[in-house]
Parts: sequence; structure tokens; C-alpha cells
Amino acid sequence: MRARTILLLLIILINIALLVLINLLLKEKTWLLIASEIAAILIMVLMIMMLQRTLRPVNIMKRGLDLLREEDFTTSLIETGYADVDELIKVFNRMIARLRKEKLTIREQNHFLDLLIKSTPSGLIITSTDGSIISVNSAAEKMFNMGKDMNTIINVSEIPLLSEIDVVNMKDRDRITFSKGNLKYVLQKDSYYNKGFNHPFYLLNELTNELREAEKRAYGKVIRMMAHEVNNTVGAVNSILSSVLSDKELPDDNGEDENTMILKVALARNEQLNRFMKRFSDVIKIPLPDRSRYELNDSVSAVVNLYSKLLSDKNIVLNLSMAEPSPYIFADRSQIEQVITNIIKNAAEAIGSDGEIRVISINSPPVLKIVDNGHGLDKKSMNKLFTPFYTTKTDGQGIGLTVVNEILVNHGFRFSLHPDEKGLTEFMIRFPG
Repeated sequence: MRARTILLLLIILINIALLVLINLLLKEKTWLLIASEIAAILIMVLMIMMLQRTLRPVNIMKRGLDLLREEDFTTSLIETGYADVDELIKVFNRMIARLRKEKLTIREQNHFLDLLIKSTPSGLIITSTDGSIISVNSAAEKMFNMGKDMNTIINVSEIPLLSEIDVVNMKDRDRITFSKGNLKYVLQKDSYYNKGFNHPFYLLNELTNELREAEKRAYGKVIRMMAHEVNNTVGAVNSILSSVLSDKELPDDNGEDENTMILKVALARNEQLNRFMKRFSDVIKIPLPDRSRYELNDSVSAVVNLYSKLLSDKNIVLNLSMAEPSPYIFADRSQIEQVITNIIKNAAEAIGSDGEIRVISINSPPVLKIVDNGHGLDKKSMNKLFTPFYTTKTDGQGIGLTVVNEILVNHGFRFSLHPDEKGLTEFMIRFPG
């Protein structure tokens, strides 16, 4: 605009100078003077028109640059009627149309990507090259159980759930599977380029439900097969043993000879084997919870009354810290009491004798804690505690925690088993408020 103004002023000044010169030279020749002045004016108008036509492509380019600078891809330029200028306008309009289409495509893809990141059940952590967290999605915040505290975490290695994993030295495409209590996760590292810089990101998936269902199908099939074979064999053997015993003549003094005693011991062992297999079968036959609303403290009292004598005989002190008023929960009472029974039984077995078990209920939100000062848990045991039929006891079967896990998962209750800050073993169940 400034250059155009300067050129116009220059043309006008030249023509004024030309008119002055004509007046000085032809002031005595009237008709020649008038004709010269008219010619000078026509030349000036022609020069201005030529200037405007010459500057039109420049003005159009300037207007186009302004649109590009403002990222306005919705406006097209109108053709002028001049072939050379219109050719430039057509090229520009095609470029604008392509940019508009690409921008719309990118916007739609980004919108879809944002929706995908928000709705995916996978936890996503995007970091800079030094491991500093750039952003996390809602699934990651929920998995890390961070909430507002997420704002205080700067580096991915500071996330509590990942504190025991060397995430910084993971390479692209690396996958690490790990457990936290009864939950199992897989962490994968990858990266993408943005503005020429490589940005690592981490995908965290919880595998608990998938693995649990796969384990349940596997051990359910094995248990059914074992139970079928054992029951068929034991039933046939018991029938033979009973027939032998009924036909056997006892000694005159009504005592039992050695063979009779051996047969009865064999029958008793078979019955014990039947009961053993029934316990395994019961694990895969746990019914879905029949829920009702009741006081949690009532279930604790019922189990404590059942176990108080046994614990007293082992010199294990049972301390109760029950919230008043009692927290209400919506659950299957008989199944919850079975859970509490198994936890207290495990705690007593971990102590052996001369120890303490504390049972604590909290009102808001409803929580039950069972804490013992037994032999504690090592890292290897903590990662396998809720694996079906895993046990650290020499004579254990690994059924108790399998039943606890099955019941609490069916209820949808969150729970954990871990050492507390004092090194005591704490089993905690969180009930919906």
C-alpha cells in the first residue's frame, strides 16, 4: 500500500511538472497549449491505470499472504477478468482449498484421537525426552489412584505404581508385566515425533480380569477332571472295602484284628480325600452374591465369637476397634463372613502363637482392616498371593485367599494385602460408600 501511494504521488508530480513546462513554453499558443494540457492529463490517467493493473497481482498476493498469515482457509479470491491475474488467483484458490481440506482432516483426526485417548481403558502417559510428564489421560489417573496429587508428580519414575520399575531405561516396544497385590498390569513404552523431537509415551493396561478369567477356566477344568476321577475311584474302592468289612467275621472277644483296623483306616482316608476334593470344587461353585444392606460390625462380631476360643488357646490377642455407629454395607452377609473368617484364620496361622490381631472398621468411607504381627510378606509372596492355589505354608492348599479373591471380585470391592508402615501385615477391604 505504501509503495503504491509513493508511485501515484510520483506520477502526479511528474505530470504537474510537465504541465508547468508546457505552460511556460506554449503560453502564447492557446490551442496548442490546451491540446498539450489535455494530452498530459490523458497520459497521467493512462499511467495511473497501468500502475493499478501492474500492482493488482501484488495486491492479490498481499491479500493472499494475509489470509495465510491469519490461517483463514475459508476465503477464496474473486477473479478480476485479467487473464494473467486470474491465472494467479486460480492457483491460489486451489492451494487454499487443499489447505482447507487438510486442516479439516487433521482437525477431525485430532478430535477422534482425543476421544480415543479419553475413552480408552489403557492408561496413557506422555513424557518429554528427559522423562518429565507432559500429560496423562483419565484412565492413567484412575490406575495410579493419584487424583489431584498427579499435579505434584514431575517425572514418570515418581509414580508410586511404577516406583519399583526402571521405566527410564526402558527401550521402545519394551513390555513389562508386574503385579501389585491382587492386581496385574502390563507396561509398554513407545515414542512419537513432534516438531522434530522424540517424545516417549507409556501405555499401562490392567490385566487382572482377563488373567483371572483365564486362570478360573484353567483351574476349573482341572478341578472338575480331578474330582471326576477321584470320586469314581474312591466310590468304587469304598464299595469294595465296605463289602469286605461287612463279610468279615470279628473275633469272639468283639475286638478288631489288624486287617479290620487297616480297612477302616483306608475308608477314613478315602472320606478325607473326598472332603479334600470337595473343598477344591467349592472354589469354582461360589454363587453370585445375594446382597442386602446390613451393619458390617455384625459380621465381624459373628466371626470373632467363633474364633475367640481358638485364638485364646494360641495366646493370640484379638483387639477390636469398631466404628460407632457401625458402617453399613450392601453385600452378601454369609460370603463376607466367609471372607473375614479366612483372613483371620490366615493371620492366626502366620502368627503361630503369642501375637496380636487387630480388626478395625471405619465408617466413612466404609473400610475394614485386619492387621497382624505375623511373619510378614516378602516381595515374591506379595506378587503371587492371589494366584489360585499358591501358598507359603508347607501344609497349605492355597484355597483360602482364592476364595477371598473370588468373593470380593464378584462383589466389585477393592482390596489389598500388604505390609503397613510399621511392618505389620494389613488386609484392607474398601466398600462403596
